[in-house]
Amino acid sequence: MTNLAKIVNAYTWYCYCLPSPIDFGWEFLPTIEEIRAAIAATPRDCHYISVSQFEILLHTAQEAVRHQGYWEGDFRNGPVVMCLPKDEHFEFAFVWKQDNNGTTFVASPIELPWLDEDCV
Repeated sequence: MTNLAKIVNAYTWYCYCLPSPIDFGWEFLPTIEEIRAAIAATPRDCHYISVSQFEILLHTAQEAVRHQGYWEGDFRNGPVVMCLPKDEHFEFAFVWKQDNNGTTFVASPIELPWLDEDCV
């Protein structure tokens, strides 16, 4: 198994479809482009993920949400990145809002049980 396959297979995405759109605060979360640039600017021996691995995580997160049947594939806001602490590093989680009804989606490799209570 390749390193990339190990990374993708190691992730279980917890997907949330929030019943009310998130309208404010998007500017406080880093964009995909900002994280991509930060990874690229960091010496390889100082981080655990490459830009291509990050892109695959984003793609698999979006596919996991699409598989739920709610996301229509478009964006009004995002996707943006949340960094969640785990062990000795941070895990990337993603948030975006679709244009239709402003439905907000969260995909996280770490369960966020407080979102489960509100999901449709």
